[in-house]
Amino acid sequence: MQNHDYPTSLNRLLFIGVDVFIITLLIGMVYSTVAMSIGIIGLSVLAILYAFVSRGLLSTLKKRWLLSYSLIYVIVLLSFLNSDSTTILFHQLQMKSSFLGLPLFAFVFQNKLERDARKYMLMFCGVAFCSMLPLVINTLLRYDSFIDTLSVGQAVQTPMDHVRYSIFLGLAVVYLAYECFMNNAWRHRWLLVVAMVIIFISLHILAIRSGIVLSYIGITILLFAKLLKSGRKAQFIPYFFVLFTLPIMAYFFLPGFHQKVHYSLFDYKKFLEGDGKNYSDSERLYSYGAAIDLIPNNLLLGTGIGDLKEEMRSAYQTRYQLELSKYPHNQYLFYLAGAGLVGFLIFLIAIGIPIVKSWNTASLLFLLYQALFTLTFLIENILERSFSGVLYLFVSLMTLFILSKEHKSYSDNL
Repeated sequence: MQNHDYPTSLNRLLFIGVDVFIITLLIGMVYSTVAMSIGIIGLSVLAILYAFVSRGLLSTLKKRWLLSYSLIYVIVLLSFLNSDSTTILFHQLQMKSSFLGLPLFAFVFQNKLERDARKYMLMFCGVAFCSMLPLVINTLLRYDSFIDTLSVGQAVQTPMDHVRYSIFLGLAVVYLAYECFMNNAWRHRWLLVVAMVIIFISLHILAIRSGIVLSYIGITILLFAKLLKSGRKAQFIPYFFVLFTLPIMAYFFLPGFHQKVHYSLFDYKKFLEGDGKNYSDSERLYSYGAAIDLIPNNLLLGTGIGDLKEEMRSAYQTRYQLELSKYPHNQYLFYLAGAGLVGFLIFLIAIGIPIVKSWNTASLLFLLYQALFTLTFLIENILERSFSGVLYLFVSLMTLFILSKEHKSYSDNL
């Protein structure tokens, strides 16, 4: 006798597995590369199993363009054509494996994500809040030591790289702001408001600029969107007043924020004087110039991603007489220098197809995040670290499905 309940029962187990591996992935993004990898592998395996047991599923799924994110992986493969250092390329393939697994997971489980993407983004915000809280408490308890650390240009100790962690927190603030301003369905919305305010203020206390800037840009755009939607201008004057006076207040009343502003100006002054070797912002600016020097001589295919770091070392020496060996702190320059116009075009196609497919929905959330990532790519090569690459994919995929949930009649035709 055939057990007709088997597929349904197995599907329920698979759905529970998705929740477990999503949580593992989110915690791993902050604390453990191993846990993050387990999450990615688990979601990929579940996607394959779900496609196998749900016969006919793949033919019914509409959003095949989700797989365009996997083109990022193709760029690394192309670099085998002109890279001598295959060791670095194999490391890149391992690091970029999330661009195969997560798009596959999203494609196969898109019906579940239509229902649960908002839940997963709230989990994302929960991990951000829980990881940030002990960090801020410890910083406040040792505030004098923290100020001394900032005065010599060192960063606060964070669970992962401080710039990428601040981006993580900034993206969480933007999502909580979206739920507070644009979604009136939450019965306990005040909890989200409290979480958003605490993370937002904590970013100022920790004085990590990337997350602060992303938060301000995101909140400002959401406020303007809400203003245009409601048409009640006077109601929003207090919000904009608080938003624009908060950094001024932080400058005068938070010594850490004050110190960070002055150190950034000092750093830039050192760069202009040609003496910025040991300063973080100056090194970022140096990397731009070195990468730009590499592009004309390697226009079509670049230096090869495997050889890019060594070529950057030579460019630093030639242009600045500096002994540095760092990748460009700019995602666009990374691909232009390392993979040439061919790789850069593939990169633009990979990140651009989902934007083009989502453009006509006139929804804000996904497009807002893509705008924030576009700006972030100018100052950080976030796809060149495994956890920040996963961060980009997770937020993009989840917010895309929140978008399709709000516009389901449209998205069903895609």
